[in-house]
Formats: sequence, structure tokens, C-alpha cells
Amino acid sequence: VKLWLHEGTLKFKSYQSAPIQPNDLAMLKQHKPSVIDWLQQDHSPRFFDYFPLSENQKSLWLVYQVDPQSTAYNLTYCVKLASHINLELLEQAYRALLQRHAILRTAYRDVAGEPLQTIVSTDTLPGIRTLHLNSNDAEHIHTQAKQQADLPFDLTQGQVCRAQIMIAAAAANTGTSKAANTETETETNTEANKKQHNHYFQITLHHIAADFWSCEVVFAE
Repeated sequence: VKLWLHEGTLKFKSYQSAPIQPNDLAMLKQHKPSVIDWLQQDHSPRFFDYFPLSENQKSLWLVYQVDPQSTAYNLTYCVKLASHINLELLEQAYRALLQRHAILRTAYRDVAGEPLQTIVSTDTLPGIRTLHLNSNDAEHIHTQAKQQADLPFDLTQGQVCRAQIMIAAAAANTGTSKAANTETETETNTEANKKQHNHYFQITLHHIAADFWSCEVVFAE
């Protein structure tokens, strides 16, 4: 049955091979105001809000729909940063990266039976996750990085990229401070504590948003 509006009047058409049934016609008449209200609404995606997927993206979207928890197409990169970093500025830099590359904040959805992609606001996405580690052991850091890389993405919400900073306690400085007064000693110990932490920054992408070449661009930035 085809329904449409003509000058505000509800019209319908059924085919001889599948005529409208009396019960359906009675229900249509009963809910006529609601049907007219629904037909007056725009249910189609706005032209500039949604974009078609590439053939490769369509394949990855199909894989995601079959198994949303799969992490087979996660790409990750982890690097040790300088000891003295400003976490607030690092967060701003990460947000700037998401804002610069719209593909890193693109959601994938089925709209009217067709897979489409749409860009979401940076503000709707999580920032950098901070993880404090009690050990600076390389194997422990590798394990934590692997756990982060093996978490699934929610492609429908535009979560195709995530980042974390791991702050690991380094070997403590056993030297004794020879500071002349308490204030200087406190400052000296504070400076030493800063040096006793190593920072590891990790970024993970879903392959639907980046291939190996574009990953190199993101990692470099």
C-alpha cells in the first residue's frame, strides 16, 4: 500500500495483486490524523549530513554488523613521551587532531536500509584516558597497551579513534637531598618526583577510518 499527501489530503493506492484489507483500511481511517502528521515530517536524511561509504568501508561496516565486538581491524600506536608534559595541552592537541580530520569523528549508520556516514561533533567524543601504572616494567606497559588496543569501537557513535596516556612510576631516586632549608628541600623533592614518571601515549584507530598510510599521517601529527 502506498500512502502520500495531496494538498493536505491523505491518499493511498493498493495493487490488484495485493489489495488493502478491510481491517487495514479501518485502522488507516482510525489513525488518519497521526498518519497525516507522520507524512508531513521529513524522514529522509538531510543531503549534507550523510555521505556514501567507499567499497572498502562498506566491507568493514558489514564485518562490524556481524560482530560489533571484533577488534581485528584495530590499529594502534604507542610512543614514549618526554617526562615533562602538560596533560592539559596534550588533551587540547588531541582535540585539535579530531577537529582537523573529520574522518576521526565519523559515525556509520544504516539510514533507510543504506549504509551511510555522518560527521559528529568533537565535543561528543571522549578525551584522552589517563592510566596510572605502578610499574615501569616493559612487559607490564605492553600488556596495558594491548588491553587498550583490544577494546571494541562503537562505530555508530563516531568512536573510531581513542587515546590514552599511561603514567608509569620509574625507579625512585635514592639520593639524599642536601638542601639548606625545608622550602628548598620540598622543591627539590618535587622536581625529583616529576622525573620519576615516564609517560606513554597511545592512539588506536579503527581501520574503517584510516588505512596504514593515513595512520602514519595521524601518528606523525
